[in-house]
This record gives sequence, structure tokens and C-alpha cells, in this order.
Amino acid sequence: MIKQVGSKVGWGPDKVRILTGSIGAQESTIETEFYIEHLQELDESWAKLGKLKTHKTWGKEFEKHTVSGTARWEIFRVVD
Repeated sequence: MIKQVGSKVGWGPDKVRILTGSIGAQESTIETEFYIEHLQELDESWAKLGKLKTHKTWGKEFEKHTVSGTARWEIFRVVD
């Protein structure tokens, strides 16, 4: 769904990685990592997501696979 929805808000394959738990993390953990240049880009992407019918449909379908209230966003800074 990242290809169908993410590409419409600027999250192409060069900006998205999907990670799963391996060593020292729960194997059932799935994380989606997005690379953005600045917080304004994130805000603009979220605004676009809120208007996409495909994102709403995906959210309803995905809802049955998650525990309500457990979604959490963390924002990290790359340090060179």
C-alpha cells in the first residue's frame, strides 16, 4: 500500500523502509521508516494523507491487524 498511497504524498521507495524485529526485538514488530528533509514536509504529507480515500480504506482494512491505541510515531534526527 505504500506504493499506492505513499507515492501520492511524496513517500516513494527512496524515502521508505519497512523493518521487522530480528535480534533483541520482538519478531512481531513491524516498523515503517520514512526519510524526510524537514518537519514541514511531514506536516504536508499528513495533510495530503487525510484527504486520500485510498488511505482511509487502507486504514479500515489494516485496523483488524493492530491493537487500538498502540500506534506511536517517533521522530529521529540523522547525525553525521
